[in-house]
Amino acid sequence: MSEPTLAGRIEEIYQSGMSYKDIARACDCDESTIYRIKEGQIRDPRYSVGKAIVDLHRKVTASTKKKAA
Repeated sequence: MSEPTLAGRIEEIYQSGMSYKDIARACDCDESTIYRIKEGQIRDPRYSVGKAIVDLHRKVTASTKKKAA
């Protein structure tokens, strides 16, 4: 199984209940940056933003899995 794209990760974080504004705040970037990554307008964001999205996604999906168990 392949890893989700950053856009896919953002969508999954959003579906978990966080707003795009919350995601941007957690990733230390503008809400417009999160939106443009999600829409594919930014394909190669700054490393720190990409890593923050991956880390946030890992945290959100881990907490989701714990709630489901």
